[in-house]
Formats: sequence, structure tokens, C-alpha cells
Amino acid sequence: MYNKKLSKRTSEDAFTFPEVKPGSIIEYKYVLDAGSLNLPDWYFQRSIPVKYSQFTLNFPPELEVLAQPYCSLDYGRKESQKGNRDIKVFTMQNVPALRDEAFISCEDDYLQKIRTSIAAVNTPLRRISLIRYWPSVIKDLMEDED
Repeated sequence: MYNKKLSKRTSEDAFTFPEVKPGSIIEYKYVLDAGSLNLPDWYFQRSIPVKYSQFTLNFPPELEVLAQPYCSLDYGRKESQKGNRDIKVFTMQNVPALRDEAFISCEDDYLQKIRTSIAAVNTPLRRISLIRYWPSVIKDLMEDED
């Protein structure tokens, strides 16, 4: 495994499969512990076919987590509570590859995915909204040195 720093805010974890051959089926699992309040989006679809993909959100009830599917294909969704945790599970099976198209400038817009965000934090005294509005986004961009 390799960790490559892309910028002062982002890095990339890469890994290799030394014995992989054409036609090999790759199965992997990982857990992302989101130490910050920025949750990643989950992409079911790739440039190669995907047999099965599962995305699980496991969070305390003090957080209001939004998970918005952007899917035109069938997907599974289950919500449950286990102990003091809210759990949302999204699954998709037999997802075809997204082929290269000459007139698509941003293929991410066409991929089957789940967009995630934390909408609010509920404290015993009040609800703190984390939804950002354009004036605060513009202010942050203007103050950013990059």
C-alpha cells in the first residue's frame, strides 16, 4: 500500500495486486473512519463491471446524515438501529461498466452513486445545522490562499 500526498488537503491511498491477470475478479473491503465531518460519496459504477457493491453508513443518532441515491438502476436500501447507532446500507448488483462516450465531459455525473453529507449535529441543548449556503461558501473561497 502506498500513500501519496496530492495537496495539503488531500492524499491518495493506492495498492497493488502483483499476480493480477486479465479476467481476474478483484474483491476487497475497507473501512473509512471519517475523522472529520466530510463524508465521501460512494460510487457503485466504475469503468469495469461490478458484480456487487455495498455501502454502509454507521453513525450515532446525534448526527443527521443525508444519503441521496443518484441511481437509475435498481438498488437495495435498508435502515436499522443497533445499540446506540443508526445504520443505513445501500447495495447494488450486476452494475454494468460505464463506457467512454465522446460527448460526455464529466462522467461522474452519469455514474450510479450515493452522495453523503452530514446535515446537522443534535446536542442536548440545540440542533446545529451544517448545511452551507452560498454566501459562506464564497467567503471561504475568498479567504483561501490557494
